Amino acid sequence: MPSFLRRPPLKILPRIQHPLFFLLMALACLLTGCVPSSPKGSKPAPSSTGEIGRITRIIGPGEVQINNRIVSQGAVMQSGDHIRTVGDARTTLTLARGGEVLFDADTDPVLEWLSTSFCKLRILINVGSMLVDTPCQTEAETGSGAVVNTIGTTFHLRVTSQWTKLTVIKGEMSIRSNVGDSKIVPAGFQCQTWRNQSAPEPTPADDFLDEIDWACGLNRSLCQEHSQGINRVPVPDLIGSDRDQARDILSRSGLKFGKIRETAAKRRSDDGRVANQSPKPGTMAPPGTEVDLYVYRYHVDIPEMPMLLNLPFQRAREMLKEAGIPLNRQRDELITNNQRQDNRVARQWPKAGSQMRPNTEAQLTIYRYERPPPPMTEVPHLLGMHIDKARHELERAGLNIGQTTKESTSARPKNGLVFRQKPSAGVAMERGARVDIWVYSLETQSMPNAPLPPVLLQVR
Repeated sequence: MPSFLRRPPLKILPRIQHPLFFLLMALACLLTGCVPSSPKGSKPAPSSTGEIGRITRIIGPGEVQINNRIVSQGAVMQSGDHIRTVGDARTTLTLARGGEVLFDADTDPVLEWLSTSFCKLRILINVGSMLVDTPCQTEAETGSGAVVNTIGTTFHLRVTSQWTKLTVIKGEMSIRSNVGDSKIVPAGFQCQTWRNQSAPEPTPADDFLDEIDWACGLNRSLCQEHSQGINRVPVPDLIGSDRDQARDILSRSGLKFGKIRETAAKRRSDDGRVANQSPKPGTMAPPGTEVDLYVYRYHVDIPEMPMLLNLPFQRAREMLKEAGIPLNRQRDELITNNQRQDNRVARQWPKAGSQMRPNTEAQLTIYRYERPPPPMTEVPHLLGMHIDKARHELERAGLNIGQTTKESTSARPKNGLVFRQKPSAGVAMERGARVDIWVYSLETQSMPNAPLPPVLLQVR
């Protein structure tokens, strides 16, 4: 055995039992910081490098926890602490070096480290509405030189500096601007965002930036080191090209020709051209991904549903026949009290301008006029009234006196009084109807015929 591999025999130290020896050993441990090593497989305790920030705002029901302990506004977060929101609680962490981190409801992120020197940078961490399936580790560098590193599923940036550059180290990041521009940035790629000079300063409602620009492969070393097999290519824009051109473009891009679906074209010039595609142009997809196409197909015999509303039914049926559209025999009716709408089209299906599929029948709903019921009135109480007052009461109620039957009476106070009516009081009748009444009439007594006195003739 070589001499340098030989180990000297282990010497057994003499047993020391003097109390002064143990006192000196304890003092040495205190001075040198003797710390027992962690058991194998245990997680080392997080190193504390000081205060990261303070909880300055808590909104909504729920709770905010730091290291599984419920905290309130004003709580301090140290480096290595674990923060999470429970329920609908939202919180704002104001960083000690400037800037804010806004935690959405039901969020349990992992923050590796935060540093926002010389600028104000806001990060909204929202795990509840994940935009990507893989963990995303990004490094954001603002125009003022601040760097923010987060590990999570997705986040939205709010910045007051003019520009921000993002490098995706692992996974992929989805970023969207407040003007509708959006990008998916894979591992090893950089994305630069900026605000227009004329754009106002962001408010708490401005979750996104104004403009996005991106460049592929700006950091190829990161891509090779951290992509872990994630190699994606942008899906080309095929809209407007014909089928053969689309097949050639996809082949040169390393993608496959997928399914083809047809959609109706209004112009003959669009026939055979790509109307839409899936995935959308600019989407980062793995090589070999199939791209489905929606191709225009122009059919001369595709009829278009005409506008039929408020037309007479006979005219609507003629127009459908001229357009070659069959009409469903079963038609619906809609009651109307407007006589001018009678037998006119109230509704149509499909709507005007729709392209009718083969063997599709049009459905019409036709107005049907029904005369509204006449207004009703209540027969007043006429018994005991004089006929003149009874006539006045009937006119007030919208009714008329019908047949008047008189019955003789010898009592002068009853003369002209109503003692019977038909219909009786309280009955509902149409306005203008007649009410028959019976009235008393005073008897007239005539003088008996007296014989004429005899005429005396004087004879001379």
